[in-house]
Amino acid sequence: METVRNTDKQIGINIDSQLVKDVKNIASGDIEGLKTEGHIGSAIQDIKGVGEVANAVDNVKKSIENLKIATTKSLEGNSVDGLVEDYAGLIRNQELGLQSKRNSKLSDALDKMGNTKDGVLLAESELESIARDAIAVNGLKGEDIEIAFYNAEDGNMGGHKDGKIYINMAYQDGSNERLMEVVGDELSHYVDYKKGRTRTETQSNNAITDVSRGYGNDASRQVRGYMGNDDGNREDFQARMKSLDFSETNQKVAATEGMENRTEIYLRKLDLPSPGDKAGHLFGKVTERKNGQPDYHFSLEGNVKGGEPKLNTKAVIDNDNAAFTNGGIMDQQVIEPPKGMSQSEFDELVIQNSQKYDTKAPQNQYPVGGVVGGPDARNSNTYVDNVIEESGGQIKDFGGLKAPRQNSGEVQEGLINKTVDTKYGAKIVWDKLTNGGKNTDVLKAQRDQEKAEALRKDRGFKD
Repeated sequence: METVRNTDKQIGINIDSQLVKDVKNIASGDIEGLKTEGHIGSAIQDIKGVGEVANAVDNVKKSIENLKIATTKSLEGNSVDGLVEDYAGLIRNQELGLQSKRNSKLSDALDKMGNTKDGVLLAESELESIARDAIAVNGLKGEDIEIAFYNAEDGNMGGHKDGKIYINMAYQDGSNERLMEVVGDELSHYVDYKKGRTRTETQSNNAITDVSRGYGNDASRQVRGYMGNDDGNREDFQARMKSLDFSETNQKVAATEGMENRTEIYLRKLDLPSPGDKAGHLFGKVTERKNGQPDYHFSLEGNVKGGEPKLNTKAVIDNDNAAFTNGGIMDQQVIEPPKGMSQSEFDELVIQNSQKYDTKAPQNQYPVGGVVGGPDARNSNTYVDNVIEESGGQIKDFGGLKAPRQNSGEVQEGLINKTVDTKYGAKIVWDKLTNGGKNTDVLKAQRDQEKAEALRKDRGFKD
């Protein structure tokens, strides 16, 4: 008998392989049918430490509902890691939901957390214990899992790096639902890390298809299933957090590279005739924004006849999003923030620049067919490339055939840099000869500023 077990002594639910294979009943929602076949009865007999039969039945019923969800996804071709692994992930979240309701130690620790630093350590320890029990269903037993709280308005709800989970208290409201949403998300990363599973950019950094985000949302659902709606009290909770010193952990998080990246670029197929591989359309997304703000999508729609393009129309966004489910994504890239800029600062700058692209500027007029014209004719691919580079990011070359015109906005850059360098080069030399170079730093700053302004104008952005 194969067993998928939630190991907490308060639950102890065994689901045998026959239940996993009972696809027809589960997919049709026939939970009563499962009862008559004895699955519920055998599972209830294996529950330990539960005093009330009603609670026991509720736990088992929820586990079967989770199995139905996993099986339906499998039948629809949307399974992430196979039926059993998907189901284990949902049971992992069920454990988070049940413990949110039953574990008085965690509740007490969270209530006392705002009093002393020891209260923070106790809350972290209790949460680690719950997480350790939850991931046992994934075959990870006796794990020395580490969870640390920090408090910084960096736009991240939390993060995972090399087996350590960070939870940002700046965006918590004191509710179990909000907390377990982040724990569910990050435990997904932890399990992947321990099992050596890697995710594509589409699976790990996209609002629609992000695997860990899906588990986070599901953890929130399962907490509500056990506890009902719990909106918390953000004002009161944040007031308590202000009395605590998170500086040490904040510094560690700030120095951790690659914990969270949220600006991503995608290349999707276009059904247009082109040599070699199909031509593609670049678009971008900014996800997991600060204070729960909605994801931001940026994309340019052009007219096949040429002329003024349009920003972020419903039609182009719908076509972009459809690519995530119809196999249309050809390539993708997560954009790292430039040195000296936080992730949130970079994200917001990308959004601002994407909105300030001047669709009426002569150089930004769409070429006929999206490609016909001189070397500096610009299309939707140029737009995305210019937005990222104007924001200080580095975007890879997606390929001239796959992303035609991506680099058309860079045709004049060399000439602009050379012209400005020549202008200030003479001034800097003269300053050194006549003034000992006292104004050289000022002249260099003026040079760099003039370059930035000239390049911004050439790239087609409003002031």
